[in-house]
Amino acid sequence: MDSNVSLVGNLTKEPELKFTNAGLAYTRFSIAVTRGLAGEETTSYYDVVAFGNKNGNPGGLAENVAESFTKGSRVLVCGRMEIRQYEKKDGTPGQSVEIIAEEVAASVRFNTVNINKRERLSSGANNRPAPTPEYESF
Repeated sequence: MDSNVSLVGNLTKEPELKFTNAGLAYTRFSIAVTRGLAGEETTSYYDVVAFGNKNGNPGGLAENVAESFTKGSRVLVCGRMEIRQYEKKDGTPGQSVEIIAEEVAASVRFNTVNINKRERLSSGANNRPAPTPEYESF
């Protein structure tokens, strides 16, 4: 099951750029989303994965997120929510909820940003998020 989501929150740690065995770049990060009125806020935490280009070619979402944001950055994440099944270290089954990012943007509610456009890859390159490959889960 997956659902489309849009979230605004702050990165809880530095984004980590990694690569699958096949060379596909991905960046993992978590965001804290706070809702409610002052004094009655609740905070939810979401694990996010952004996929990039094969072999670390610059300009993919994963590479841009890792280069652009740091812990505490306020971001807007649009993507799909997925429930991921995995095996825990003790051998029992587990599941986690992840957001597979299709877009990540800086929030300008409390900040300003400078946009630096990257060169596009060759016309045959596909910059859309890939189907979820095997990668290291949270």
